[in-house]
Amino acid sequence: MLLVRFSHTRCGDPDGEEYLVAPTDYNKEQIYEDLAEVQEEMIAAAKILAKGTEEMERPRYIQWENHKDRLVGDVFAEHKAKQDAFAEWEAGQKDLKKSFEKHFRERGYKGLWELRSDDTLTGFLRVGSHWGHNHGLKLHYKSWESNELGW
Repeated sequence: MLLVRFSHTRCGDPDGEEYLVAPTDYNKEQIYEDLAEVQEEMIAAAKILAKGTEEMERPRYIQWENHKDRLVGDVFAEHKAKQDAFAEWEAGQKDLKKSFEKHFRERGYKGLWELRSDDTLTGFLRVGSHWGHNHGLKLHYKSWESNELGW
């Protein structure tokens, strides 16, 4: 397993580090490919969120006074459809807000805390993770906070 340190920079300034453990069969080129894909996905998602997505209100309970002269089954079916639509919307929002670490974990990487005492690290790789000039975009590339430059 290869220990990878991602050194994040934004607008040419250092902006934190992230440590992950690459799967055993991964090499340097695969890690750089994964990084490029993750950055592309995260920047695209941040641009969608920055444009604003239509907010959806969670359907909490049925207000029966608004459904006079309707069949109970129809009201329940309509409410269930609203709940399903909200669940789908909410899942899409969560997917857009995935962190850097979550993207990599989905690709088989692990956190340091997941290593066992009998695991062997085969090397250490420093990777520069350059996020460019994406002012105003919320990019969740640190596991402990959201990064936003508002200028």
